[in-house]
Amino acid sequence: MTIEESIINSLPPKKRGLSAIEYLLFNTDLTATVNSFSNLCRKYFLDALSDNLLRKYISLKEQS
Repeated sequence: MTIEESIINSLPPKKRGLSAIEYLLFNTDLTATVNSFSNLCRKYFLDALSDNLLRKYISLKEQS
């Protein structure tokens, strides 16, 4: 399963980018965070968010 980049880009800023990644990774404690990733959709969403953030970084770097 993959999540299209257009879907990520259509989300409001607080639901994508670094703030969304931090929300997924830094739960109340390590055990809760690890357990939350037993949900495959959450893994795919994190992967799509990080890919999107990397693409934006590369694009900005190339503009400099």
